[in-house]
Amino acid sequence: MTVLTRKGALNSVVSPSCFGSRNVWTRFIEQGGPLKKLMSVLSMVFLLRISQALPASAAEPEVSITQSGDTALSATLAKREIQIQFHTYKARNTDPGFPVALSGYREASFIQELTIKVGGQMVWVPRSAYADIFNARSASVRLEKGYVVLLIGGADGSDLYSVRVVFNSAE
Repeated sequence: MTVLTRKGALNSVVSPSCFGSRNVWTRFIEQGGPLKKLMSVLSMVFLLRISQALPASAAEPEVSITQSGDTALSATLAKREIQIQFHTYKARNTDPGFPVALSGYREASFIQELTIKVGGQMVWVPRSAYADIFNARSASVRLEKGYVVLLIGGADGSDLYSVRVVFNSAE
């Protein structure tokens, strides 16, 4: 074992067979090496993910989605009136058709229908956009790069998720 030291740094115990010559290891410590670059990239990714997980700003309309029944969300974005309607229902794990993947839940809430109107005109929403959403808790709508984005957040704990439904407000 060789003990390498650097002024102002902690002593590091390394095996020369792992890191090659002393010059390579010393250069790695002094320049930061790939580990420093990796930590920088991971920090940026972490901060980006945290910023995406933050709640919607006060300017964005947000509603709590009822676990059974109808919930409406309305907003005016890009001078267009957006109306979103959720129809949800509750099901028990003993009910036929209850998803096997949710067998750990005694009951869950599902979105049965999602309708979107832009400027009074119905926007077609494929069932695949909301069919697997369970225990939806909140929804908000905002404008991003000319597109309307519906954000749906649901479940809790380890099942926490968010869904983005993106559509063109001009259609």
